[in-house]
Amino acid sequence: MKFLVFSDSHGSTHTMLRAVDLHKNTIDGVLFLGDGLYDLISLRTARPDLAVRGVRGNCDAPTFSQAGYETLDCFTIDQIKIMMCHGHLYSVKYGTQRLLHAARAHGADIALFGHTHHALNQYMPPKDDSMTKGIYLCNPGAAKDGCYGILECGSFGISFQTADIYPTISSI
Repeated sequence: MKFLVFSDSHGSTHTMLRAVDLHKNTIDGVLFLGDGLYDLISLRTARPDLAVRGVRGNCDAPTFSQAGYETLDCFTIDQIKIMMCHGHLYSVKYGTQRLLHAARAHGADIALFGHTHHALNQYMPPKDDSMTKGIYLCNPGAAKDGCYGILECGSFGISFQTADIYPTISSI
C-alpha cells in the first residue's frame, strides 16, 4: 500500500492538494502527523473519496480529540505496525530516543512523526540480541515548506522517501 505522509502544514492546504494530485492514481490514502488539522479537513472536503488518517499536534486545538484525532495512533497494514504521532510529546526537537522507546513499547515497525519541520528517514537496528527487529523513524518535513513523505508498505517491507512539490532550479 502507498500513502502520502504530511506534517506541519500550518495553513498550507495547497501543498497537500498538489501532492495528492501528483500521486492521485497511485496512492491508497493520506497520513497526517499534526499541526494543521484544519488543512486536513479542507483536504477531506476537496477530495472526499480519499482515505485519510491523522493525529493532533501541539498547534491543533484539543477539541479535535472529540472528532477522533488523538495525539497517538497505532495501526497495522499488511503486518506492518505503524505508530503515528506529532512528536512534541516525545521531545523530538532534542533527539529521537524517547520516540524510539515509545515505538518499541508499542511494537511498531515504523514511527511516523513531525514537529521538527526537518525530514528524517532513519533505521534504528535492534539494540540487543533480545530484540528481533529494528524500527524506522520517519519525518516527512513540513508541508508548509512543500515537503511530504511517500510511505509504501507490504510483504516486501517498508519504503519511505521524502519529496518536495517545488521544482529544483539549477543555475546554468
